[in-house]
Amino acid sequence: MVFRTIPAVPLPVSGICLGTAQYGSQMKEAESFAQMDRYVALGGNFLDSAHIYGAWDRNGANGGCGNSEVIIGRWMRARGCRDRMVVATKGGHPDFETKATGMTRATVLRHLHESLERLQTGHIDIYWFHRDDRAIPVAEILGWLEEPVRQGTIRALGCSHWRIDRLAEALTLAETSGLPRICASQVAWSLAQAKSTRGQGPFGEQLGVDDETRQFHVARRFPLAAYNSQADGFFAAKYDGADFSAPDFPKPGLYRRYGSALNFRRRKLAQEMAVSKGRSPNQIALAWLLAQPFPCFAVVGPRTIEQLEDSMGAAEVELSPAEVDALARA
Repeated sequence: MVFRTIPAVPLPVSGICLGTAQYGSQMKEAESFAQMDRYVALGGNFLDSAHIYGAWDRNGANGGCGNSEVIIGRWMRARGCRDRMVVATKGGHPDFETKATGMTRATVLRHLHESLERLQTGHIDIYWFHRDDRAIPVAEILGWLEEPVRQGTIRALGCSHWRIDRLAEALTLAETSGLPRICASQVAWSLAQAKSTRGQGPFGEQLGVDDETRQFHVARRFPLAAYNSQADGFFAAKYDGADFSAPDFPKPGLYRRYGSALNFRRRKLAQEMAVSKGRSPNQIALAWLLAQPFPCFAVVGPRTIEQLEDSMGAAEVELSPAEVDALARA
């Protein structure tokens, strides 16, 4: 495993992060436990969850919101491993049913308190603002969590789906006003470049990495947790030789989001590199993220142990600077 540093997090953080959105919902407790056990056995220590995860499943482990967090909390208690894990979760997401904003001081603090209870822990290693509200001053938002950060309830503060101008403002405020510092960002990114890196979803703006964002992270060496790092399976070997644009293609969303000449060139080159290295194209795509010139973490969400093992194998893949550049310029 490769490890990175995130400011204010005392442990080295594994480059491959285990996304847990399905835990306690699509994946039941025993299956989730087995996956986390295998992840740790393969060298991982970074779990990513959210207060909202599971809201779509009222029959889940927590009856909706918190299904994932409850499972992680039970697993850490059963394994006695809390002090060895880097646990990240998110708050401030809109209500799943009413779509009412979650970006208020009272709501974010309530989400934080509930997440701590579900996770059965006294602190969160990385607490992400799950969304932004550009109508609210950045200083005000940072102030909401000033006390939990000062007390150590939150070790590192992060932001998810924040544009670069707001993130840059937050970093300046931390330096000039003593407000809590944002230590990492989480947005969508993979070797396959999405056709749109800024979209409006049912719960607010959703962001991916564009050239400006990447340059920001490179210049500041600012940590980035890249979710959707496997581009919904775009590099999966099972699609080799398939026509992504065909009416009967089993996953039509892949073509709508990633069906570009650039991405198909990148996919072909990843396949060639995979053959030469005895690896899978998916591992090449994840290794490309891990090889960025700033701390980049690949968030993976495997459904099976086999998928998990394939993803974790990316940490063993060495890409030269020339190979990293070739994939970017394909």
